[in-house]
Amino acid sequence: MITQGGYQGITIYNGTTDFVSTRGIRDVNVSIEPEYVDLANGLRRPISYRRVVSMTIVDHSVYDQLVTWADALTAVQFVLVGQSKCLQGYDDTYINFVDQFNPFGDVNGFRIELVNTKYAPTWYTNTNLAWYAGWFDGDADNLPDSGEGTPSYEYSKTQNNLALAQSFNTSTSEFTVEIDTISNAPDPNNAKLLLDIPFPFPGATVTFSADITDNTTGASVSIGLNPLNASGSGLGLVSTAVTANGRVSLTTTLPASTYYLRIFPVQIFNATSGVSELTTVVVKYPTLRVDGISAETLY
Repeated sequence: MITQGGYQGITIYNGTTDFVSTRGIRDVNVSIEPEYVDLANGLRRPISYRRVVSMTIVDHSVYDQLVTWADALTAVQFVLVGQSKCLQGYDDTYINFVDQFNPFGDVNGFRIELVNTKYAPTWYTNTNLAWYAGWFDGDADNLPDSGEGTPSYEYSKTQNNLALAQSFNTSTSEFTVEIDTISNAPDPNNAKLLLDIPFPFPGATVTFSADITDNTTGASVSIGLNPLNASGSGLGLVSTAVTANGRVSLTTTLPASTYYLRIFPVQIFNATSGVSELTTVVVKYPTLRVDGISAETLY
């Protein structure tokens, strides 16, 4: 059993519209136990792993929804927020309620298990919630991804007589937008690199940042974060302008109805024309942290 300390909250959601989030959790344990099959020759082989996240919840406002999901055997996902790590359970998981006995009277909370029996579930652990998508280019499509092609960032552009081409340098881990300017190119000439991260935790404070290693465009360049509701509608874009090379950051509190976080490691607006040489914006290692977590991290 792996006993984890320092967890400060959890959000559990059904992947469509419903979710519960709370900071009222105690005694969090994470265990990974193999399940075996006995072969005819007497040997045993693991066929799956039973992953269990168990905790006591003292926030009774989330009880009814959890009971509804447990009784209906509803598959849920979760993000467990820690002081030094987060655990993103982006795979079907099921809820069990655990009986509790206290010889001194009623207990103050209730205990649940989140159980997954897939052999290799898509669970991720890091303080950087954006790292579940990695920052590699496994399928050589010039977009950062996990190293296996998915999950992957998206690139969106609106160009009018300007070439807004993207590339990814696997040696330096840098994503580049190249702007080949042409005389008298009218607006708009915009480009965005983006990633959606499931995190339905209204009220949480998050900090997003990205490392800008080059910016020679003369355009309006920024990083951004837009909380989305369950249907994918934006709840309010927050941006910070890039004024110099280096790590650029922004901090915001997530509004009600937040279900996903759409991060923009780079946004280019109204790239201008009339410059003969190629101009670029280069970015690497976007980072999304909750409530100032900074202990163990990848970028």
